Amino acid sequence: AITVNHNGFVNATAVRNWIYENFKSPETIFVSGSSGGGDAALMHYSYLRQHYATVKDWVLLADSSFGVAGDQFLTMATSNWKAFDNRPAWIPSIANATPSQITWDFSEIETAKYYPSGTIAEFGTSYDILQSITYQIGGGTIADWHDKMEAHLQNVSGQLPNFRYLVAQGTDHIVLNQPGFYQYQVNGTSLRDWVAKLADGQDVSSSQCTNNCMIQPPAVADAGP
Repeated sequence: AITVNHNGFVNATAVRNWIYENFKSPETIFVSGSSGGGDAALMHYSYLRQHYATVKDWVLLADSSFGVAGDQFLTMATSNWKAFDNRPAWIPSIANATPSQITWDFSEIETAKYYPSGTIAEFGTSYDILQSITYQIGGGTIADWHDKMEAHLQNVSGQLPNFRYLVAQGTDHIVLNQPGFYQYQVNGTSLRDWVAKLADGQDVSSSQCTNNCMIQPPAVADAGP
């Protein structure tokens, strides 16, 4: 018998408190996270926005975190990981939601509606292997993940005018801290330049792979971990 204690929210709160103490009046804030950190980034983005109410320039970027999750995963996140208990309850729609209603799409959409300024952005690969496997572990099937991801992008982009995404060819998982960050291109758009424009407060276009999207690009495959 092993007891696993999940202290992610406690740890992230300690970091936020350090940020509050050391950065009193930032001009811009860029929040990002990779994989499960993308989920956490969305939650703590709300906390940061609540604290820094006068900051005008905001970006949230989720890397390899399209929020496609099975019912088992959502149950585990809301109960075992206390995501429901620590939700940003000052946002009325989120405060009044039931645990089963707080999906990634719901949280992302309602957060962006409550904080309409800034940009909500996502990057990932078309057939992210680890997200697909995680979806299977959580009650879904690997074969369904890509279509679920597509549905997610259409759902959120249809409701949020400030939502942008870039979906690249391949199966990689997590790129922000990898050499591939400088190599990925989607329909001629460099990931590095796309993120730099986001950070600079510029508007960017959404784009995604449409041909041979399951095949890993050679230059990225050769980059190594």
